[in-house]
Amino acid sequence: MTHLAGWLFADLLLVLVLIVLGGQTIQNVGPAAPESSPAARASAEPSAKASATASPSASASASASARSRTGMDPVSKRLKLLVSQDVADGLRGSGDARDAARRRINEEVDRVLAGEKRRGAMIFVWGSDGGCAACTANSDLSSRYADAAAEAIVRGRHRLLPRASAFYRGYIDLSGASGALRMEVFFYNA
Repeated sequence: MTHLAGWLFADLLLVLVLIVLGGQTIQNVGPAAPESSPAARASAEPSAKASATASPSASASASASARSRTGMDPVSKRLKLLVSQDVADGLRGSGDARDAARRRINEEVDRVLAGEKRRGAMIFVWGSDGGCAACTANSDLSSRYADAAAEAIVRGRHRLLPRASAFYRGYIDLSGASGALRMEVFFYNA
C-alpha cells in the first residue's frame, strides 16, 4: 500500500488546483472612475428606490448574466471511450499497430464529443489493462495504457481539446474490464 501514497498526495494536489481554477472568473471591468468625493460614491451606487422600480426585463437580464459564468465548469463530463483489448495491445506495440490504435482512440474521442460546443480545459484519461481480455487489470499496464491514450488524444489535436500535454493526465482504472478506456473532461463555461 505504500506505493500508492504518492498518488494520494498527487490527487489531493490536483483537487486543490481544480478548486482554484474552478473558482476563478474573468470579469469585464471598465476604466475606474475617480471617486474622490462621497457624492461621487453615492451616485455610483444604485438606490433602493431605483432597484425597486427596475423593469422585469432588466431583472431577467441581470439573472441571465449571473448564470453565464466564465472560467472552468467545476462539473466534469465522464465519457466512455471504448473497451477493446486490441487497442491496448496496439498502444503497447509499435509501427502500424500503434498508429491504428491511436486512430481508433481519436475516432472515439470525436464520437463522444460530437455535439459538444464548449472547449475542454482539463482531460483525465482512465485506462484498465491486464494484458489480455480475460485478465484482471494490472496497475503498471493500466498506467501505461492511460498515459499512451492521453498522448494519442493530444496528438489528435481535436478542435475542442487543448493542445498542450500539460492539460492531460493518465490514471489507472483497476475496476474496469481489461482494455477499457474512459475520459473525464472539465470544460470551460460557454
